[in-house]
Amino acid sequence: MSEAINILESVPSTTYDSVEKILVTPEMAEQWLGADLRYRHQRNLSKKHVQELAGKLTAGDLTPGNDVVFAGITGSEKKVHADGQHTLHAIILSGMPCELTLKKFSCVDETALGELYFRLDNPQKRGASHVLSVKQFAERFDIPPTSVTFISAGTGMIYLFLDRGEKTTGEKFGNDARADMGEMWMQYGKQFLELMGNSANKALFTRAAVIAAGMWTIRYSPEAAADFWGGIRDDNGLLAKSPQKTLLEWMKKTAAAGSASHGKSAPNFVHLKAVNNAWNAYVENREMHHIKIFPGSAKQYNFLTWTN
Repeated sequence: MSEAINILESVPSTTYDSVEKILVTPEMAEQWLGADLRYRHQRNLSKKHVQELAGKLTAGDLTPGNDVVFAGITGSEKKVHADGQHTLHAIILSGMPCELTLKKFSCVDETALGELYFRLDNPQKRGASHVLSVKQFAERFDIPPTSVTFISAGTGMIYLFLDRGEKTTGEKFGNDARADMGEMWMQYGKQFLELMGNSANKALFTRAAVIAAGMWTIRYSPEAAADFWGGIRDDNGLLAKSPQKTLLEWMKKTAAAGSASHGKSAPNFVHLKAVNNAWNAYVENREMHHIKIFPGSAKQYNFLTWTN
């Protein structure tokens, strides 16, 4: 029997190397903020937030023990600064030392490092200066601009897999934050859309939820994903009770129902739950007679498990 892995815990990302309380001086903060130690995807600095923190530090109102995080690739001695930049800049601005909690992590690869950063980072509202444009993504990854839009929407849902839970739908996630993390997942979205590109039903596979599931499965179970999605794409000889055939027919039916009512076929979180059910049945080699999703439970998709 395959092992079921909680999607919140299944990122093969992180080894927690060490944690310690340390008094950080302005000189130490300047060294830690050096250009060669900065994680390249960190959001831009908010001078206003730095000034607020510096004011609290000067007044003695800043709670000690805030986190500062360094992370690197397993096997490499170099670790980059991934969280706490505003506190470090506040220490420099105020000229006052502050006790911080120094945490160090090792990640298996660059994508895992990006996932760690986006789990640590507070998703604040970001302006256009923080976002790579659709055109830049399209040129960098050699894909059409429409594909960038699809992948960015799916990436917004993947972010919520890692979010530990305050939001329950991908619909309200900011477009610029999607694009920010989209750089980490664009390669998997490109693979998924290319995999499904020859399908007679390819429009079914451009929904945010379906792309999110496609990227996630390609990332963590590439061989199984190629077979699972390839079977749905070809729809050639699939058994009536196979998870792939059942999912495909469910997607067609819900799409047709949406067209008939001139509305959405089903919310994204319902689609994601449907794909999740079919994927787990496929990996566990089970028949699947039908798909029935209860919207209330489907909204908890950030707690789904995906069999690996």
